[in-house]
Amino acid sequence: MPTQQELTALFGNDFQEVLNGLNELPIEVRELLDTTMDKMIYDADVFANRITKTSQTQAASGVATSITNGGLAADMVTAGAVFGELRNSIKESLAEGINQSGRAGSFQAYDPDEETLFTWVCVAGHKICQDCAPRAGLQAKLSDWESQGAPGTGWSVCGGHCYCILDPSGKISPRIQYERDIERKKLESKGKFMPMNGVEARVVARKALNKANLYAQETDALFKGLAEKHGAKMTGLEFHLKTEVSLTRKIVTESIDNSWGPGTVLIKNVKDALRYTMIIGDAKYTKAALAVLDDLQSQGWGTLQVKNTWHRGSSYKGLNCALKNPNGQYIELQFHTSESFRVKMDISHPIYEQMRAISITEAEKHRLTELLMGAYDDVIPPFGWEDILKIDNLIDAFPGWNDFL
Repeated sequence: MPTQQELTALFGNDFQEVLNGLNELPIEVRELLDTTMDKMIYDADVFANRITKTSQTQAASGVATSITNGGLAADMVTAGAVFGELRNSIKESLAEGINQSGRAGSFQAYDPDEETLFTWVCVAGHKICQDCAPRAGLQAKLSDWESQGAPGTGWSVCGGHCYCILDPSGKISPRIQYERDIERKKLESKGKFMPMNGVEARVVARKALNKANLYAQETDALFKGLAEKHGAKMTGLEFHLKTEVSLTRKIVTESIDNSWGPGTVLIKNVKDALRYTMIIGDAKYTKAALAVLDDLQSQGWGTLQVKNTWHRGSSYKGLNCALKNPNGQYIELQFHTSESFRVKMDISHPIYEQMRAISITEAEKHRLTELLMGAYDDVIPPFGWEDILKIDNLIDAFPGWNDFL
């Protein structure tokens, strides 16, 4: 932070009154303001460095100064990679500072003890991110929320843009849900759709997970046997059941993106409540993957969809299958080589998380997509991967089934 002398020199002697007023604030508020200002100064430094880098790079390449200035001017008008980043970072810092100060005041007013339960409330009037939406209506102690990630603390993709609150009274969420139900009826009467929120999606998620868990043990044994039979290996069996938070978030996202209600989501896209990954060596990959699917079909399993994304230029490489066991339970089975699985876990997943950020610009999203494609460019397709195309029915069924990660 700048010193008081530096601020006075910059803004004039009258600014000393502002500084005196700041000194009278509680220390918690001063620390919050200091943190907010530090972030904004850092963002300004990043912006200045980005401008300098752009100018120097183009100058070194022989680009005329007028062309560089014109490009930067266009970037400012369209909120491109340079000015768009500055705009979003300033907005995030301001929103975060305002919201955090409000939350701090709320906590101080309620003076909660260790046993007080706080309800997570998603405030309407703006876009709610897929991380926060599933938490709507959940209750936990303040210490538990802090360890899991409180609103606006950077754990979620909305970062400092988060407007969620923790309600210690326990009375806000039911009222909001009631008003939401009334609003949904009004919209439906006009032929409009209201997406599910976390409270509603959690009911669907729990139903799907409870049903999937009935078949987890027998599916574990079946897939381990098939992997051993065909020279492959299973990985991540301890994560075979999707978490409630993850599935709830996915259901909320699908409801928002596709205008799907609870019944439609279950039918269309809850194909991975129970999911598995099989690793196969490059040389035997195609033969083993097709043999596993043939064995499953002979045992009464249905192949609902096969997504073969080994083609060049893909931002994900692997074989994803939506299957149905003889009892009608949907199950996802992914086939990977050791290298494609490594890239997925170590490189593509972190990039994918960045792409989900609410504040991301189209230019940044394009850049991240290029990074994904570049990461998989070095992953060599397994021998004979084209043979899997004969059962690739991506176009024919479940076009919304798109959760690679």
